[in-house]
Amino acid sequence: MKNKILKTVISGFTILLLAACGSDQTSSTPSNEKVQLTMNSQFATVHHIHRNVYEPFLKIVDEKTNGQVSVELHPNSALGAPDTSYDDIKNGVYDVGMITATNALNTPFFPYTIGTLPFAFPDLETAYNVLEKFEVKHPPKKANQDLYNLGPVALTEPQTIFSRTPIKSVEDLKGMKIAFQGGKGIEKLVTSWGATPVVIKGVDVYQALERGVVDASLYTVLGGMGSKIHEVGPYLLDLNIFNTPLITVMSKDVYERMPDNVKEAFDNEISGQVPTMYKGSYDSELAKAKEQLTQELEGKGGWIKLSPEEEAKIKLGAKAAWDAWIEEANKKGYDGEQLVADFKEILKEEGVELPF
Repeated sequence: MKNKILKTVISGFTILLLAACGSDQTSSTPSNEKVQLTMNSQFATVHHIHRNVYEPFLKIVDEKTNGQVSVELHPNSALGAPDTSYDDIKNGVYDVGMITATNALNTPFFPYTIGTLPFAFPDLETAYNVLEKFEVKHPPKKANQDLYNLGPVALTEPQTIFSRTPIKSVEDLKGMKIAFQGGKGIEKLVTSWGATPVVIKGVDVYQALERGVVDASLYTVLGGMGSKIHEVGPYLLDLNIFNTPLITVMSKDVYERMPDNVKEAFDNEISGQVPTMYKGSYDSELAKAKEQLTQELEGKGGWIKLSPEEEAKIKLGAKAAWDAWIEEANKKGYDGEQLVADFKEILKEEGVELPF
């Protein structure tokens, strides 16, 4: 009788043990499970970023995961506006997307808006090197709790000035109404030139220039060319004013639920590809755009190279913009002075001399 009871107890324990093991197996994500990601893009399908970055990214993900992960790309901000991208990705509206510095002011990525400070970078190569070192020194700890970062910060090509009339000196800027798309620092910079800053959405700049509502506009060369801004603002300053950092991220929740082999693929082979492709696209497309603009604007306007003296005068106004950034950082609870000191130290390491 005792043996019968013992066998029954052991049998019952075995069943419970097997059930527990089975429960553990089903709670983990199978390594061969298919993963479908949704990606939101603020760019149209004709944009060079869509063509040179996002479409290749989809192929890289497919290749590096052996077809286990597929990405459904939605252009033209179909899944959400750019200014809500951080919260949209964090809250699962979509899985993958890009956050621009201009839309990161009220997010944990705020420190990287330091990359928008005027006249910080002489070229795109230096910009990438500096921001990568800055990111290592100041990792986005809070953001990393919400989002999975798909590599270092990338950057757009620099903004310059498109104008209705030639600008050959800081005196030519005085009294002008200059369009820009927001930001206290840039507002301070424009004001320092004796000009009037006018906040205008990018889509409205062409009409504003055409109708004389503004005399000039800050705009990227590629963006301006795509929007035909050069038709109504045919004079372009050959001057790198500021870049815009770009941060490509994935929902941390989505990443954590991925099979381990897929996580390894993203960690070791996929993450970091997007910033590299951004840089390659901006480099190649900018060179082509400058050449095309030179040809199209012959006899109508064109590129203006300032004298070293006049360039120095225009750049002096940047100090007000940098001071405004420090003030904003302090208000948000950061040590603005220390962040800028670290930024300046890295710039010095890269051979950059600031104009103030």
